[in-house]
Amino acid sequence: MNRQLAVGFVFFAALASAAYWVPSTESNARSADSIVNESILEDWGYRSLGSNRVSQTEYQKEVFGEAEILTQSIRASEAIEGMPGYFCSFVIVEETYPSVDAASKRRENLHAHETGLSSKMNAEFVLRDGFQVQNRVLFASTEVTLFHEVGMPSLLEKMREMEGVISE
Repeated sequence: MNRQLAVGFVFFAALASAAYWVPSTESNARSADSIVNESILEDWGYRSLGSNRVSQTEYQKEVFGEAEILTQSIRASEAIEGMPGYFCSFVIVEETYPSVDAASKRRENLHAHETGLSSKMNAEFVLRDGFQVQNRVLFASTEVTLFHEVGMPSLLEKMREMEGVISE
């Protein structure tokens, strides 16, 4: 790994060393079912740190329509090779819309966010990728560029297989 990439990764890994959670607008988010079963995550080299149902922001409701949102915070089971103490972490999000069209609109605007939010300070809006299954949009989001570039493509492929999605 070149020095500049390693230094950049260490900076972002330090910011994301704790579990990354999508903030809930509910004061006490309820526990929820997992998006990906713990045993499957274990086979993939990850572990779940918990799941939450979260409320949409007013912006999300206005732009994408009503949806049910389930998030699952994930962390790698082992530290990054050559970087003891640094574990990749990310969140998986499942948004369920009342129609396929509404889900398509969301999928097409996966990186959209409220004006005024800095994508540098809120990298999870930029470092996300996902896919659509009928009226659901599933995506992974991280704050770490290295995971987005190296680990996320494989993760999303495994999620597509799990969901029975062959191609988009």
